[in-house]
Amino acid sequence: MFNERRQRWETSIFRIKTLRGRGIWRLGYLFAEQSGRVIKARGIGRISWILDQQLGLDVNAEPYPRHVDVIGWTNVKHERLHLATQIADRMNLQLDPRKRQV
Repeated sequence: MFNERRQRWETSIFRIKTLRGRGIWRLGYLFAEQSGRVIKARGIGRISWILDQQLGLDVNAEPYPRHVDVIGWTNVKHERLHLATQIADRMNLQLDPRKRQV
């Protein structure tokens, strides 16, 4: 998402070390969903996978002390999507436990 105030593309993530299942989901419910988003799933992975793509981290604790923005994204949409796919392909996908699979 493009942050107009900071004039940069950024992706919001949370550091989850020492947290387990419900505590991780609680972060999303409290902070992401308060901003109008609807959580469907989460990706669990290593920070090194982001850094491997030559992206940076802004540990800014906004809106929560564990919050980090992934920064350094290009302005070219297909290049951003390619980098995001490279990271996502390595992550462990976990569906929101509130959603029942049919």
